[in-house]
Amino acid sequence: MSADEHVVIPGGSSPDCGPADPPASRYAPLGSDGGGTTPAPNTVPAPAPAPKAAPLTNPKGLQLTASGATTRRFTGRLSVVCKAGAAGTCKAVASVKVGKRTYASKTATAKVKANKAATLKVTFGQRATAAIRKALAQRRLKVTVTLTAGGTSAKKVVTLKR
Repeated sequence: MSADEHVVIPGGSSPDCGPADPPASRYAPLGSDGGGTTPAPNTVPAPAPAPKAAPLTNPKGLQLTASGATTRRFTGRLSVVCKAGAAGTCKAVASVKVGKRTYASKTATAKVKANKAATLKVTFGQRATAAIRKALAQRRLKVTVTLTAGGTSAKKVVTLKR
């Protein structure tokens, strides 16, 4: 080893201790004078733009949206609005967790025209309704409503109050 050279890290070639991929403007390899003052030409190609995220669709291009109020009074049934991008059948199922048990509703079905809205009314059974009302006397509950149409699904969380 000559007097001009010194080893900081054995086998290391990059003087940058920061991120794994330092920008080309900060990295300057050792020049002919050994001091590292010769800047490297900017030869790094510009990164390709990231692809835009497409909305969740199935192969047919069907988009599904669920709408309605997010906090509702529980009356034994819930209404959910389903809007699909193509004509078809929309199904809705709701589930609510009361204690350790999860109650599921009956499946509601409606035919939907392209880009039109349809209202689905989801109802619970007698035991589920009684358990939900009993739990609502103590606290609010969160219900997850799942809509499906043509292989696409959408979820909506609704808070129930007394």
